[in-house]
Amino acid sequence: MSKPADCVASPDNGYDELSSVVRGAAEAMPDENIEVIRTRDWFCSGNYCPGFVGTTPVYADKSHLTSSYSSNLGPLVASALKL
Repeated sequence: MSKPADCVASPDNGYDELSSVVRGAAEAMPDENIEVIRTRDWFCSGNYCPGFVGTTPVYADKSHLTSSYSSNLGPLVASALKL
């Protein structure tokens, strides 16, 4: 029987590629006040991206967050946006 600790994935290379494109686009518009927020650490620790944080499931499917994990991210999002 598996347990939440067994649900671990490696970081997706697509995330890093997309982040690079987004950062490049922001840097190409120096007159705009654009800040790119790095969120990878919100989902992964080093080379491990757990499917659960504590007992909270992270993903509802391959690319969508659960509502409970989204709610847990609220304070991080607010802080990153300086709200």
